Amino acid sequence: MKKAEELSDTIVIDLPDNLTIATAESLHQILESTVEKHQDVVFNAENVNRVDTAGLQLLYAFCIEQKQHQLSVQWRSVTASLAEGADLIGIGKALYLA
Repeated sequence: MKKAEELSDTIVIDLPDNLTIATAESLHQILESTVEKHQDVVFNAENVNRVDTAGLQLLYAFCIEQKQHQLSVQWRSVTASLAEGADLIGIGKALYLA
């Protein structure tokens, strides 16, 4: 998984093609370091082909933390797999996808 790319006050995070429990630990480490920097985030989701509940819950928890710190989360190139998976478990709006 690519690490986060910093652009001034915003960090761009390239999400993995499999946003699943298999990649959750490495993504969690990236998100954790991002929270510590107190920067806005843009998720680049163009490569996401598979999602599961663990991957989506990780993004959900991160979005809540960002909101608590009054920081933004934006999306670039959301795939149908990501949008449909988030909607299926009822968190599409919480992830700011809808």
